[in-house]
Amino acid sequence: MHRLTVFVRTTDTVGHSPLYVEIVRHARQHGLRGATVLPCVAGFGESRTVRRRRGLGLAQDRPLMLLFVDTADRIALFRMSLREIAPGSLAVLDVVTTA
Repeated sequence: MHRLTVFVRTTDTVGHSPLYVEIVRHARQHGLRGATVLPCVAGFGESRTVRRRRGLGLAQDRPLMLLFVDTADRIALFRMSLREIAPGSLAVLDVVTTA
């Protein structure tokens, strides 16, 4: 099993939809076993601007972490297709072990 972690911001969009929503929809269409979106407390990226959580909503510009777990082949295909809807997003690939 492999885990793909994708980092985006709450303000990133595709058309009129939040990017994280479109990525989760895309994962579902590709038949991945599951997807999880986690709000991050703080973070920074290429811009070096620190974004941190203030309040409870997702309206602010802050980081999100999207997690996907499936077989190596399915994750590889999904990862390649992400380049179309989320070019330039940071993605980290890990091997998952079970207890």
